[in-house]
Amino acid sequence: MSRNSVLVALTLPTVFALSSVSGALAQAPSVPPSGVPALGVPLRESVPTVSVTGHASLDVVPDTALITIGVVTENAQAATAATENASAVQALIDSLKSQGIAARDIRTVRITLAPVYDESDEPSPRQRKRVLRGYKATNSFVLRVSPTARVGQLAGSLLDKGANMIENIEFDLSNKEGVLSRLREDAMKDALTQAKGYAAPLGLQPGRVLVIQPQNFSGGPIPMMRAAKASFAQADGAAIVPVEPGTQTMELDTQVVFELVLLRP
Repeated sequence: MSRNSVLVALTLPTVFALSSVSGALAQAPSVPPSGVPALGVPLRESVPTVSVTGHASLDVVPDTALITIGVVTENAQAATAATENASAVQALIDSLKSQGIAARDIRTVRITLAPVYDESDEPSPRQRKRVLRGYKATNSFVLRVSPTARVGQLAGSLLDKGANMIENIEFDLSNKEGVLSRLREDAMKDALTQAKGYAAPLGLQPGRVLVIQPQNFSGGPIPMMRAAKASFAQADGAAIVPVEPGTQTMELDTQVVFELVLLRP
């Protein structure tokens, strides 16, 4: 089924025949004149309804980048590897703050210290031995950058100051709720248009909204790079990190159940 396909269910109580639905609506005995269904009978089961799924989509340009960057340090001594790594990462954080990055936009995500082994070069696997070479310390953090135009410059400056690992970069929106609000509105308009299209040939039209059920929403951060070691071109000693956010498609589906009423002249 394509993205824009619509799931539609037309539900009529058994007391109504589709061929004479207009007359049945005029004589419907199951709903009192007040519009309140009989005691214990859900409204959507006591009146004719149409169920449609409204769809909305919007292409937006991300304005925020989340880049995971860090330092890997190796040394024969565990304590030395950890100390050197901590010093290198602190230098990166200090550099970011000096460039106007707030502390709330820097979040540590991984700190590890692990032994590193070499295998002896023996012809037989049984004769090979693991020899401790040293220890590897890793420290990485997520940097939140807005606008995205700053990402390349900031990443390049960090590489110049000792960062040697870029694990991931994602793009997101700072005003996602505003976009969501527009998607909700467009999805409801689409649902109403569909309901009118199904009801009109039967001499009916959508009445009260009985159910609104949000369904699929897509449009979270877009991962652009994972587990990639830093290897960027150099120009006059400065790293060049080209970054393009592109566009992001945000989509929302909403199921809506409308009551069906006689079409007004």
